[in-house]
Amino acid sequence: MQHLVPFAQRFGEYAGPGGPLNERGEDAAWWIVSILIIALLATIAGLLAWLARRALGAAQSAAPGGAAFEALDLRLAQGEITPEDYRARRDVLAGVAPATPVDPEAPTEVKPG
Repeated sequence: MQHLVPFAQRFGEYAGPGGPLNERGEDAAWWIVSILIIALLATIAGLLAWLARRALGAAQSAAPGGAAFEALDLRLAQGEITPEDYRARRDVLAGVAPATPVDPEAPTEVKPG
């Protein structure tokens, strides 16, 4: 903060009483410097809020169940399970009652042939 004082004093020569930027003779330098400091603090607060949201989003994506949904998506994409089985298993993972019951004895892999 000490390094801003000479800047404000020098700016006061231009914006202070009798300076070329001040026609009414009032000291405007400290007002302008304080506005710049407030803008700097608001920018820092915004940056911290953005970083916190970003970190929170990363923590939520690593939450339990996220990997299970990704594995289920991969199995569907590779053709290991049918779309109906996919929907039923996704509902179970999400905690929603499945539209069609999942048969635990049903095969989960598609056999080529």
